[in-house]
Amino acid sequence: MGKLASRSAKGEDEIPEHYDKLETSAVLFERQMDWLVLSGPDRVSWLQGMVSNDVARLRPGQGCPAAHLSPQGKVMALMAVLADREHVWILAEHQPDPELLHQLDRLLIMEDAALEDRSPDVRVFSLIGGGAAPILDSVLAVRLDALYDHRASGDARVLRTPIGYDLVVSRGGADGLRSRMEAAGAVPGEESLREIVWIERGIPRWGVDVDPTVTLPELGEDAIDYEKGCYVGQEAVAKIRYLGHVNRALRGLRIDGDLVPEPGPIHRGDREAGRLTSAARSPRAGGVIGLGYLRRGSDAPGTEVEIVRGGNRRAGVVVELPFLVSPSA
Repeated sequence: MGKLASRSAKGEDEIPEHYDKLETSAVLFERQMDWLVLSGPDRVSWLQGMVSNDVARLRPGQGCPAAHLSPQGKVMALMAVLADREHVWILAEHQPDPELLHQLDRLLIMEDAALEDRSPDVRVFSLIGGGAAPILDSVLAVRLDALYDHRASGDARVLRTPIGYDLVVSRGGADGLRSRMEAAGAVPGEESLREIVWIERGIPRWGVDVDPTVTLPELGEDAIDYEKGCYVGQEAVAKIRYLGHVNRALRGLRIDGDLVPEPGPIHRGDREAGRLTSAARSPRAGGVIGLGYLRRGSDAPGTEVEIVRGGNRRAGVVVELPFLVSPSA
């Protein structure tokens, strides 16, 4: 794993404000995201060769998770791909170096398609929690049942995600929509609360749990279609499935104690078995939990490990993901 952003150890009393509202109410976060639009007659056929999932099967109003890979199968970007009648929208965690637009645009050569960055024109919010769906319905009259389905409502586009809902809103209308959401019962969330929820749901975050040293199958198969045609990195991904195996995999960890450890090595006995990439204390999950990569042979649920930091060792156990299903999922 490359050098990912670290998180400071947090004491047991530092549960973020509004955490207790997740079951029955809704929390609204603003996020820094890339919002790209692909247009032109060749938009779908070109993108089909750029990402890991089958975007050609999507009908207007549908979407799917996908990844853009290096030729070696390394993850260059994680995204949601959303099909519309005249466009394909791409929503991804913002990454300044290298920017997703530049990664993709340099591969757009002879095709009759155009890729444009609309990120400066919008703001992006996530709405999560047990009360998210009724608030969304009351404010925007939008109901979405299937994952990655999306719909335009006024100057916003709403996407159903494994966590809840993402709302891409015109910059001019964002403050007004936020006010309407809060008037309907949503409360503003801070970044530390979002971190806990993402870990509880087992969702890796770009720059924290995922970077270009990660091979896509190490994250699982949600963003992979093994039956589709060729795409950048397909050969490496297919070889892992049909001729071999991943040498490590993203797993959940339950960690003893109340203090949250910083990212660091995971040991099994006297040997290093992987690396913890993020952790948080989760009252809903019953203690300290984390995400990390475990080497093959040490990644089975129930495997006892230790998180090592300096001279300290913290006992942990490998578990299946997710720890919890989001109330709004």
